[in-house]
Amino acid sequence: MVPTTAVSISRIADAKCCNDPLSLHRHMTVPSSGRIVRTVTSKLMGLMAAYLLVDIAVHDRDSYISEYLPPVDSLIAKHGGKVTHRITGIEALEGSWEPERLLLIEFPDRAAVEAFWRDPDYEPVKEVRLRTATSIISMGEDQR
Repeated sequence: MVPTTAVSISRIADAKCCNDPLSLHRHMTVPSSGRIVRTVTSKLMGLMAAYLLVDIAVHDRDSYISEYLPPVDSLIAKHGGKVTHRITGIEALEGSWEPERLLLIEFPDRAAVEAFWRDPDYEPVKEVRLRTATSIISMGEDQR
């Protein structure tokens, strides 16, 4: 048996490779030839990025910045998350939703979002957010 080394895991949307664009393939390299072969296929269920979409209006900026941001940033990182977008200047082109600020926070998967949200260390931090801002927070998954 020829030993193999995992090179990468990538989603393949090429119909020549797979009829299901939401498949995950593990590509392995055979060291002697350098040839890459597809060896494992599984659904992305549970493996796709998940997000918190935060519509937030801060009304006590000083407390929000000093009491909320440092601990929440640490907790997000603890669960593998990162703020990927901070969006302001939002103008509705259709409908009436015009949030003051939107944040998009990416996590490795839904389980990481849920672990962050249920983390006991988040409870006192959440209280600061509730006191210093008005927000609507939703969770969703990447469907690419």
